[in-house]
Amino acid sequence: MKNTTLTTIQTLLQVDPEVQETQAQTILKACRIENKRRDLILPKEAAKILGCCRVTLRRHQQRGLLNPIYYSQRKIRFDRDEVINLLHNGIKLTGE
Repeated sequence: MKNTTLTTIQTLLQVDPEVQETQAQTILKACRIENKRRDLILPKEAAKILGCCRVTLRRHQQRGLLNPIYYSQRKIRFDRDEVINLLHNGIKLTGE
């Protein structure tokens, strides 16, 4: 985001009496985050990284452990960072 845009948003947040300080900080923090391009991978590659089959990958998806990106009904991709995060953090089982 350009500095002029960020300054304008900051000024508007200071002038608006309904915006609380914590809200303003959250908004400004979100504005400062750089948009990075996600590295999208095929389900086959995601399953290979996790060491599972595609059926298990679909189960992870249904449980909400992975969020698929749909281009169409058949064209699905996964965010590589999300898959690696699941690999490193594992799956929390009930009762742990």
